Amino acid sequence: AVRAEFTKKYPNMYVYEWEWKRKKGLYKAEFAINGFEHEAYFKPNGEWAYTEKEISYLQLPEKVIHSIRNSEYSNWKLDDIEEYNTPEHPVVYKVELEKGKAEVDLYFLPDGTQITITNF
Repeated sequence: AVRAEFTKKYPNMYVYEWEWKRKKGLYKAEFAINGFEHEAYFKPNGEWAYTEKEISYLQLPEKVIHSIRNSEYSNWKLDDIEEYNTPEHPVVYKVELEKGKAEVDLYFLPDGTQITITNF
């Protein structure tokens, strides 16, 4: 069921690794689109959960950058940025920030609105 749903969602994509993520209870498919690594997650029944890919700071929408600069984390260092696609939100940006040993993950919609996500 999982492989069939993957093929339906991503036709003609070669998966170079399938993995069962026990803690998440999801199957992970690693594949590349135009040379960029993507990870798609599926529930055991085949239902798509979400897809993620790493992106650069330059790929963040200006409104998201503005929201970070105007937040309490404006002086924190940017660590990683990922773009998620979910059934609920076509695009969500996860921004990992750090300051010293402290780390925080913030989630934004393309319009710069910060949201709470608990299932990644």
